Amino acid sequence: MEVPVLTFGPAPETLPCTHTDLREWLPDDPFGVRLVATGHHFDAVKVPDPLARAVVAALGGHETSFIEDLSEGSCLWLVTPGSIDAPTAARNGYAVLSVGWHIGVPGRQGTTRRQWNGPHPRLTQPCLLQQAIERATQP
Repeated sequence: MEVPVLTFGPAPETLPCTHTDLREWLPDDPFGVRLVATGHHFDAVKVPDPLARAVVAALGGHETSFIEDLSEGSCLWLVTPGSIDAPTAARNGYAVLSVGWHIGVPGRQGTTRRQWNGPHPRLTQPCLLQQAIERATQP
């Protein structure tokens, strides 16, 4: 079975979001959810479990931030808009969400269904995520 690989554009330097950036897409209520269109502030890479757990393990000690969707059993990594070369499409169980998609972004404290994996929501470097997905999908 061929393993599909996400193709990302050039890696930006560091992508932590500033407080000003976060206010545009994080809900005001720390326990709330805001519906945000992808492709403007970020693109999202949606990875279902158990592949998502393998990606987390492959990221090792790298500080990344992702949204865990407990109702769907998936994780969403947010990356800079336009950093994904391939068109938005399902890829053997995971998907790249860009222009035309919307996701529910939880507040910093999360909800019963969606939560951040840590206290500091931020974008993930696309190359770092690509390498982790490649390692996680190798036999």
